[in-house]
Amino acid sequence: MRYRELIGLGGVALLVPLGAWAQNIVSARAGLIHHSDGQVLLNEKPVVRKLAQFQEIKETEYLRTGRGRAEVLLTPGIFLRLGEDSQAQMLSSRLTDVRLRLLSGAAVIEADEMEKSQAVTIVSGAAEVRLLRAGLYRLDAAKDASPRLRVFAGEALVRAPRGEFRVKNKKEIGLEGDFQIEKFLAEDTDALDRWSKRRASYLSIASVSAGRMAYNSGSSWDRSQWAWNPFFGMYTFLPYRNICWSPYGYGFYSPQAVYYLYNPPRFSTPSQMAARGSGYNSQYGYNTVAPTGGGTSGVVASSAGGGGGAVGGGGPTVSRGGDTGGGGARR
Repeated sequence: MRYRELIGLGGVALLVPLGAWAQNIVSARAGLIHHSDGQVLLNEKPVVRKLAQFQEIKETEYLRTGRGRAEVLLTPGIFLRLGEDSQAQMLSSRLTDVRLRLLSGAAVIEADEMEKSQAVTIVSGAAEVRLLRAGLYRLDAAKDASPRLRVFAGEALVRAPRGEFRVKNKKEIGLEGDFQIEKFLAEDTDALDRWSKRRASYLSIASVSAGRMAYNSGSSWDRSQWAWNPFFGMYTFLPYRNICWSPYGYGFYSPQAVYYLYNPPRFSTPSQMAARGSGYNSQYGYNTVAPTGGGTSGVVASSAGGGGGAVGGGGPTVSRGGDTGGGGARR
C-alpha cells in the first residue's frame, strides 16, 4: 500500500463510528512479528499473515528471513526490522530486559522512545550493544564481512572483552578486532534502510486515527502503548503525552495530542478574549492580540507548540502554529 493511499485511508478512518475501536494492548512481552514481506520463518516454519493475528518470537526461538523482511515489536516505541537473509534469536522477551542475538544478516532498530525502566540489548558475536537513547541503529553481521554497528542517531553502549565503548550520532564501530570508532556517511543507505523508513511513515499515519479513537473511547491512558488500528490492520505506537518524533522525522500522536490537533483551543467569550488581550479582527479574518506601543500585532497561536510570527511593521503576521511538538523531539 502506497503512502498516498494510506493518507486517504487515514482520513476515512476518522469518520468510522467508535464501535470499530479495538482495545489497545499492554503486552508484558516483546517479540510480536508485526509485519513480514516475502520469505520469513519462525523456527523454520513459514510465518503466516492473518488479519489481526500475529505470531510471537518466544525466548530461545529463532526468526529467519530468506528473500524477505520482517518487522518485530519490542518495547512500546521500539521496532526491530530484519533485512533479507538474516537470522535473530530472542534471548529475553521481558520488557525490562529485552535481549536478542543477531546471528547473520542485517537489522535496523528504530527507537522512538526509551523508558528508564526498560532495556534493549542486541548481541553480535562477543559484543553486546545496549541502546541508551531514542534513535536509529543498524547492525550488520554478514558472513563475508566483520560485524559492525552504525548509529544514525542516538547513543549505544558496546560491551566487549576489550572494554566498553560509547557510540553516538553518525559513528560506527566494528564489533570484533580493535573496536575502532569511526565516522560514516549517514546518506550511505540501502534497500533495508529505505524499507524501514517507509514502514515508519505508515505507522505514523496510523497513530493519528488510533489516537483519536483511543481518546473518544474514554479508556485510561497512563503509559505509552502499542495500539491496534482496525482500519489499517496494524498496531501503532501511541506515546503517553504529546507528539513523539521518530528519528525519521515522523510523528506519533498521543490521544491528547490528536484531540488538540482537531480541537484547537478557542476563546469564545469576551472575558476570555479580554484576558488574553485579543479579539476577532474582521479585516484579517482571525484573532489578533492587542496593539503594542509600536502599533503592531501578532496572531494568537492555536496551541502551545506553534509559535507566533515575528512582529511585522504596521500589521499582523500569520503564525504557522498548530502542532504540539516539533523539531524531532517531544514537547
